[in-house]
Amino acid sequence: ASTNNVGIGTGSPSRVLDVVASGSTPPRITGTSSNGGYLDFHNNAATTGRFRVGQGYGSGTDNIAFLNNEANASLVFGTNNTERMRIDSNGALLLGSTSRSVYYNSVDAYNASAVIKTNVSNEVADLVITNGNNDFGSSVDFARTNSAGNDVRFATISAQPTNTTAGSEAGVIRFYTKGTGDSNVSERMRIDSSGNLLVGTTSVFDGAYTLQVQVTGSTGGIIIEPQANNYTAMRFNNSSGTQVGDIVGGASSTSYNTSSDYRLKENVTPLDNASDR
Repeated sequence: ASTNNVGIGTGSPSRVLDVVASGSTPPRITGTSSNGGYLDFHNNAATTGRFRVGQGYGSGTDNIAFLNNEANASLVFGTNNTERMRIDSNGALLLGSTSRSVYYNSVDAYNASAVIKTNVSNEVADLVITNGNNDFGSSVDFARTNSAGNDVRFATISAQPTNTTAGSEAGVIRFYTKGTGDSNVSERMRIDSSGNLLVGTTSVFDGAYTLQVQVTGSTGGIIIEPQANNYTAMRFNNSSGTQVGDIVGGASSTSYNTSSDYRLKENVTPLDNASDR
């Protein structure tokens, strides 16, 4: 063309290379059997660090499609002319953010491997995990590479349904950990659909109690150990928020205090001649 543009499938190209496919057959790039097929892109100033898109990542015949920014820079994804996600030059996945710096406080920061940043203004979830299998629910596994080089999960948080009937949905949150020698993670605690916290058990003993702990064997239960003596281990309030009792631990004794119960009072002595008064 007179404008030095090249047109394939068109007599009036509007770009340096303008390809217009006819019908439903798209353009195709085919590489050799050992190299695969791909396109390379360079900006005007770059001599190295090409951006490559194609198929045949490991070899020309593996059929792995790939996007690869060979420069020491980010790979950016966007919609509606706005950046939505990027993989930075360190391999960090950034969704809604352009930095992997997360602050411990207003001064000190660390570099995260993945950041999801949202700007919701109401009580909706920032991240939703949905499982189409209604019998299992959704889970998050926590894993660590072991000495053999295998990624082994050591803990799981699972949200599992107890009722999937439309309009009557209910579910529980289960917490699993893996002990030394265990072949898999085991449930240790759950919050049931009524809001009860169950430790060491998967079912309530009495629905009237919010916290329920099952002790197995001859030891177990709850231990409260303070950093200093003379501490309040448990406090009891009435429905108005007024304290009506507490359990206080000391260096060598425990006091059970209440506003009126004589059975929990200390230093009780007989009252002489009570009938004469």
